[in-house]
Amino acid sequence: TYGYGEYLKDVNKNQAGGGRIALRFKPNEQFDATAAFMYDAKSTDSQPFYEPVVSTGSGSPLLANQFQLQPENTNYSLASLEMSYDFGLATLHSITGWTDRTYSNNTDFAGITYGALGGNGIVPAPTPAPLTFNVDTRLLSQELRLQGDEKDLLWSGSGLDWTVGGFFQKEERDAFGNVTVGPAWLSEAVAPLTAPNSGTDTVWSGQYSSTYTDRALFGDIKIG
Repeated sequence: TYGYGEYLKDVNKNQAGGGRIALRFKPNEQFDATAAFMYDAKSTDSQPFYEPVVSTGSGSPLLANQFQLQPENTNYSLASLEMSYDFGLATLHSITGWTDRTYSNNTDFAGITYGALGGNGIVPAPTPAPLTFNVDTRLLSQELRLQGDEKDLLWSGSGLDWTVGGFFQKEERDAFGNVTVGPAWLSEAVAPLTAPNSGTDTVWSGQYSSTYTDRALFGDIKIG
């Protein structure tokens, strides 16, 4: 990768790790509960893309003409609690889930920013212009299910299997992104290149928040 003013070698290192733990509690034949938690993380120093179209023209297609590193990080946290209780005639099941995913990356936006602010391909770009993007997604789900299995209900050998229950899920998502330039861009931009319209180092910024909710009721009866 061609960094801003220098060549950077071996910048596409990846790291990944995680783990899972579970605990079961079963004090008697009627009640059973299992709690579990899993964590997973992955980070990349810079996007490991092979793109001849952005090569430096130095004769090696393995060199990408970028003005900055482009790191990327993803983290997952997943928790669950599953419980059941046997009442004899029916068994009640409860399943609760929680997921939290965070994602962030930086992208080299110098070329697009340069053109958007009036660059003509002749005057220099004073600084890099990174696009930063962050997303946090949280998801909570809950299912309750009551199940029964009756034998010899109507006649000898007959059976009745039934299930009734409900499901609820809520997802919340917060996303933020911005494009910035270094302080030198404000003072050293050469016409026709201009400083950001904001008068600050921020070229663009935006925030998005959303909430999604799902609800369902279900049932099933089987006679045989």
